[in-house]
Amino acid sequence: MIHDSCAKMFCRPLAFLILAAFCCCALAQEAAPNVEVDEVDEEEVDTAAPVADWRAERDEILKQIKKNVDDYVNKTVTRGKTTQFIVMSINRGLNQPDRGGNFRNLRGVNMKEWQWDDTDKGVSIPEPQKSLSDIIEQRSADIENRVRKRYPESKRAQFEIDAREKYKMFEKNTTVSFVLRGGVGTNTRVEGIFHNLTSERVQVGKRFITRKDLDEDTEAKFYRDKNAIRIKTYIENMNNQYDATIANTIEELKHRELPPEFHTSGYVPDPAMEGSNIKTAKPEYWVPRRELHTRIYNLLRDLARKTFTPIETKRLFTEKGFIEGENEEGKIEWMPQAEYDRIQALKQATQAQPGAEGAPNPDGMPPDEPPPPM
Repeated sequence: MIHDSCAKMFCRPLAFLILAAFCCCALAQEAAPNVEVDEVDEEEVDTAAPVADWRAERDEILKQIKKNVDDYVNKTVTRGKTTQFIVMSINRGLNQPDRGGNFRNLRGVNMKEWQWDDTDKGVSIPEPQKSLSDIIEQRSADIENRVRKRYPESKRAQFEIDAREKYKMFEKNTTVSFVLRGGVGTNTRVEGIFHNLTSERVQVGKRFITRKDLDEDTEAKFYRDKNAIRIKTYIENMNNQYDATIANTIEELKHRELPPEFHTSGYVPDPAMEGSNIKTAKPEYWVPRRELHTRIYNLLRDLARKTFTPIETKRLFTEKGFIEGENEEGKIEWMPQAEYDRIQALKQATQAQPGAEGAPNPDGMPPDEPPPPM
């Protein structure tokens, strides 16, 4: 009895202690916050921007590229080499719009006048001393003066004398001769004594001829009203012909004399103008030789710069460890290899995040694909 009582007395406190310990553990577990442990990647990528400002280095490289390109252009395209290019292009008749135009249009120009001293100490192509308008004005005045002397105004008086002689009136009872214009016997020559006339017909010999069968010149010799008209018309026509002869002669001499005058005054045909040549008298087709040389010189320099710049850019940036690629905004630019790698890693990390374009769906299915059928 005593033994059973002792066992009961010992077991009750022990059970109480076990129960109390269990309750304390339960309370502690409920009070503790939930803590999630992130998985640690085996290799972490540093996507932070580098501290060093590589753009300053790139600016220095760009300055060096510009200097190298300028040195190259200054060495390869000089005034002297431009002269060689022009002479060669003219001799070969080359058509090169991006280098000045159709050099065939310059054939016939003085080739020695293209010489240029790169120091430009007075022996290079000079500027024209006269403008084209001054040349035209002075040469035209000289030509007109010479033509007016060749065709004087006094000669016009002869036209009236010739007109009155040509349309001298037939006198009655004198022998006349003319050719019929119409009627019976068209193109028949009539010859005989002029006896009489009326308003409708004339009598020559024994033949009566209707007035309408006479041509205008013959009619004017019989009828005084027609005579005055024909004389006036003749004088007007002769004066018009005289004026036309003077004008045509002036223009002919201009076309003959102006082009050489343009050329010797420092102008050449503009190869960029279609139809220009050494014989054209149109001033818009001519350009100062020095101006054309400068234009071609600048075109050749621009072409050399456009050709050499990408070559030197790639060479120098590559030499400095730069690479051409997309920046964070998707634009192409030169940057260090490390910066390019950083941007690529950043893009990959962004794409790997859930919900990002190209990232796998939470259910493990590839993006933008429907789930398999049930």
